[in-house]
Amino acid sequence: MAYHRRWEMARSRAAVLMFAAVLASSLVGCNKGEETNTSVSDGGWCDAISDYASPADCADFTKQAELQVEGTAAFNAPNPVKRGKTFSVWLAVAANPPPPVPAKPAKPSIVEMARPEPASTDAPSDTPTDAGVAATEEPAALPPPSAPETAAPPTQVVAAMPGHTETFAVVVGRYVAADLQGDEAFEITNKSDRTQSIRLGPPYPSTIWRWDVKALHGGDHVMVIKTVIQVKDREGKFHDVVATTQPYSFHVQVGVLGWLQDTLTATPGWIKLLTGVILALALLVGAIEKLRNAVLSLFGKKPKAPVKASGGSAKKPPK
Repeated sequence: MAYHRRWEMARSRAAVLMFAAVLASSLVGCNKGEETNTSVSDGGWCDAISDYASPADCADFTKQAELQVEGTAAFNAPNPVKRGKTFSVWLAVAANPPPPVPAKPAKPSIVEMARPEPASTDAPSDTPTDAGVAATEEPAALPPPSAPETAAPPTQVVAAMPGHTETFAVVVGRYVAADLQGDEAFEITNKSDRTQSIRLGPPYPSTIWRWDVKALHGGDHVMVIKTVIQVKDREGKFHDVVATTQPYSFHVQVGVLGWLQDTLTATPGWIKLLTGVILALALLVGAIEKLRNAVLSLFGKKPKAPVKASGGSAKKPPK
């Protein structure tokens, strides 16, 4: 009887221990789930950059993205260009200043409106005046409203560079990145920082980018200028927000030698193969001729000299 009672107590203790273990494991699983949900909420979706970011960074990105304003971009387009020559492409970007607000005429006060006008008299005055002259002069015009102070616009900056000026509208922010993209016909070297800051207030200066471009092939080609508004996170990394692209066509001139080189480069494969076969046959014929002459010389025979066409002046008749 005592043995049976001890066995029941042991079973009860085992059941209690097993229940405690299951309860502890479930609590650990819940804690892990809460940590996972917390980490997901810390890196949520941010509409400003169309990517995941922390709430603090997303708030900064949103504030920077709200600073977008309309701007103007201009670049020099040296067209046409010569094959093998290097030319520089300059891009100037600036925020557009707000339009000037026209000055409103001042309204007369109630005291001025109630003040009686002085009575006119035809009696001559003892003191000389310039009333006669003043009567013939027109009243001076009101001075124009003061315009905001502006620096040289992008068109004036680029006008000093070689080529003709091309302008297009852009959207700018506190930071703007610029890229010049082209096909295999151009070798493009960046000569300025890709990302630069734009001043969004007066005097609205122009920010300048430069690329050196070398034309490698002739013909008509297309290059694309791309500007991108960027926002900056707390670690100094930039993220793209809004992009503006502007394509432009270039014509590359080539000389006769350059044209032949481009033609041979673009020749189909079967023509190149046929040319190689003809050259190989010519070399083979020359080798056979040399072998024949060597065999004849072994047997003491001289190879026949090639027959030359007779020429020269005709013989003079005897006197």
